[in-house]
Amino acid sequence: MSNLVQTIKRVHAYVDAMGRTDLTDAKLLSTQLTAANTLLTELDTVFSKSAKDGTARTREQNKTIKDVRAYVAETRLADIKSNQVGRLVGHLMTAEVLLIKVAKAFKGVR
Repeated sequence: MSNLVQTIKRVHAYVDAMGRTDLTDAKLLSTQLTAANTLLTELDTVFSKSAKDGTARTREQNKTIKDVRAYVAETRLADIKSNQVGRLVGHLMTAEVLLIKVAKAFKGVR
């Protein structure tokens, strides 16, 4: 099984497990944001490697890949202090929405 397939399966598992989050718990938000960001960074890496494999992708998949790569290139979690709950929530929401888009674009990979 390819790294891309394994990573997308982990994305599906992450999205399937998403639930309510205590938006006042900075430690929990930071942990979840780190997990989401790690998945997105892994996706960026495997998308870079798979770009050369000649696999045909849908327009939605290509757009989603582009969005993931832009997120990873632009996001600097180290700039967010652990007590900045609002920023943690905002970044977590952005990362999780992007993971949902990945799961939807690659719904056939389970």
